[in-house]
Amino acid sequence: LAGYDANDRITAEAVGRIPMTYTQSLDLGALRGARIGVIRQPLDPKADPTSGEFLQVRAVIDRALADLRQLGAEIVDLAAIRDIAVRSARMYDDNVYETEAATDAYLAKHPNAPVRSLRDIVLSGSVVPGRARTLIASLGHSTAEQGYLQLLLTREELRQEVFGRMADQRLDAIAYATFDYPPLRIAGDALTRRDVDLTGLGNNRRLSRVIGFPAIPVPAGFTSDGLPVGLELMARPFAEQLLFRLAYAYEQGTHHRKP
Repeated sequence: LAGYDANDRITAEAVGRIPMTYTQSLDLGALRGARIGVIRQPLDPKADPTSGEFLQVRAVIDRALADLRQLGAEIVDLAAIRDIAVRSARMYDDNVYETEAATDAYLAKHPNAPVRSLRDIVLSGSVVPGRARTLIASLGHSTAEQGYLQLLLTREELRQEVFGRMADQRLDAIAYATFDYPPLRIAGDALTRRDVDLTGLGNNRRLSRVIGFPAIPVPAGFTSDGLPVGLELMARPFAEQLLFRLAYAYEQGTHHRKP
């Protein structure tokens, strides 16, 4: 998960940026003086900020931000970024270009594998229908398409906007709810339905994925119904050590986790 892989050239960017150990980053006082920007608006375009479930989670997140402040962090609202929710969600959903070629190349190196391609996997009948529906969308696409270039351009534009906000506001990290809604009750037929939503509303995790920024979730507390809420911290690329420091200081300063 960390290091250079000659079969995946983008990992060359990590050379010289990986510490000998991450445990040295576990600093109880790391939040003192840290500037953390907050994204308060939902990053899921389908979320309803006026719904009761959203407001339940928001109350927990507000308490978590107060915890951060009490532990020494300076909390500031992140300056608005145009259509950040729609753009990040669209980029996540529209990236159908890499999956088939990457999967087929991997399987080609394993001649004894029971399948030879992504198409074989999708048509095998062994994939959960809800996941098969997602994978089918990738069949027939490649990174040679014009749509892939547009995706990369859109990604880089949003990336630079986040970089810029962090620089302008002198932020060390950005915080937001991991999900803006409590966890779903999983449907009894979730493994057989094609239209089942296993993620649920309020998923804010797409942003870090599409712009390539590291992020770490920490327990923020529980709703009045006793359901867990997560707070996610995101930082610049290769700032994992900083994220571990901030997350550890928060975790040890609050002890919100309860099995």
